[in-house]
Amino acid sequence: MKKGGRHVQIGLTSADDKGMISLPVDAMVLQEIQFIGSLGCPTTSYPGLLSMVAKGKLAPKRLVGATVPIEKVNDVLSSMTSFAASGFNVITSW
Repeated sequence: MKKGGRHVQIGLTSADDKGMISLPVDAMVLQEIQFIGSLGCPTTSYPGLLSMVAKGKLAPKRLVGATVPIEKVNDVLSSMTSFAASGFNVITSW
């Protein structure tokens, strides 16, 4: 993550982690990185959110970097590891 970056943790940790993970705090301070926790979008917000999409105020398709079949998911994961991916990658066939 580059200087001034932001990590948004959506959802909780695994059962193995039990809510406890280690973070490189010194590196985060030096790089001015933000760590933000979010439970996601509560279901009570869905009607308003979907209304905004329907009215064209939000365009979630702009966030999609690629659509891929399940057979290509390993390629996507590899590109993420090398920081070559951007946007969301949506699996279109299972």
